[in-house]
Amino acid sequence: MQKMAIAMAAVLLTTLAAAPEAQARRRILGSEPQEEEKEAPKIDPEKAAKQREEAQKKEEEKKKKEAAARRKKEEAARAAREAAEKAAEEAEKKAEEEAERKKQEAVEKEKARLDANAAERLKKAKKLRRLWRQDGDLELTVAMVPGAPKAKEVVELRFELVRRLEVASARFGELEPQRKAKIVVEVRPPDDGDEDEPLAYVAHPLAGPGEFGVHFTPTMDGPHELTVSGVVKGGKSFKTNLRVFVGEWPPPDIEEEEKILKKAKSEGTAKPGRRILDG
Repeated sequence: MQKMAIAMAAVLLTTLAAAPEAQARRRILGSEPQEEEKEAPKIDPEKAAKQREEAQKKEEEKKKKEAAARRKKEEAARAAREAAEKAAEEAEKKAEEEAERKKQEAVEKEKARLDANAAERLKKAKKLRRLWRQDGDLELTVAMVPGAPKAKEVVELRFELVRRLEVASARFGELEPQRKAKIVVEVRPPDDGDEDEPLAYVAHPLAGPGEFGVHFTPTMDGPHELTVSGVVKGGKSFKTNLRVFVGEWPPPDIEEEEKILKKAKSEGTAKPGRRILDG
């Protein structure tokens, strides 16, 4: 009996030891009995619809926020462009105003310079005025002292008479002084109703070649008509007219006479180096 009990206990222990291994084999082979599938929970249609509506609202709000963010970004970019364009326009306007200001300053500066030059020229011309005349190939440069004559005061006229040569000479260049010339100056005062003959003055030679001088005294204010005529070596005659404004400064013809003299200088006729021009 005791032996049988011991044998049964051994068989039981062996069976218990082999049970986990057999169970593992069943799992591998798929023979493990499956638990019954649980039943899916039931969904409330109303609750599901509400959830979908909330999800849709959230999506719409998200899209609205994204659209608002895009608009804000676009507005910021547009504002930046407009600010840049405005700044560029203001800079351009400022540059144009600055350029216009500088241009105006240059104009005013040039005007001031011309006015200063004109004032200086008038100041010098008031002491000594220069005139230039031409008759054929003979050219006459006149220096009048003072340039602003007054009634009953002596006026000095100095002449330089030259002939322009077709072929320059080694001694005189293109302008030959007329040493042997005879010059007469006729002075006719303003029309006072009298028909008196004009006063005639014979010019006398000066130290320089081709230079002559004469003095006369005007008796009244107003424009005096002067006729300068004469004969040069070889018998050729010349004649030209001048107008002297007595008691009037500046004279009305000063700009015109300056243009004539300037043109003569630029063409190399009335040369600045001449002593008579320099006074």
